[in-house]
Amino acid sequence: MEILPTVMPPTRGEVLFLHIAVSSNEIGAMLFANRRGIQIPIYFVSRALPDVEQSYSALEKLILALIHATRRLRRYFKVHPIRVLTDKPVERAFLSPERTQRVIKWARELEKYDIEYGDGNLFKGRNDEPPEACESNMSSNKKPL
Repeated sequence: MEILPTVMPPTRGEVLFLHIAVSSNEIGAMLFANRRGIQIPIYFVSRALPDVEQSYSALEKLILALIHATRRLRRYFKVHPIRVLTDKPVERAFLSPERTQRVIKWARELEKYDIEYGDGNLFKGRNDEPPEACESNMSSNKKPL
């Protein structure tokens, strides 16, 4: 019988990982720590999207999920470096010349946190590399807009 991980508090300064997910009518984010190759859940947030937000592009919905997570989990974002795991070019959307005013506003809001973006291959069964190897695929949000 498999033992399922329980929600546990992180240790101070520990690198935390955030997996963001969206659908046509809801957004969600799971914050977790990676301890000895085991993903330990810390917190999960989600919400339904009102009609106006359902018309956002898929990339805008991903950024909105990240914004929602930073607002709801602010205490974690303030004291921990966060690695956002997604296979979508979230960071590129902040630098795109076609970005919307809403994306510019969100980018400014995210600048105050220590956030790096990388691929979502940290989950078990998707990648056999240790977490240290995944860190090289990360890029920081500390670039000028």
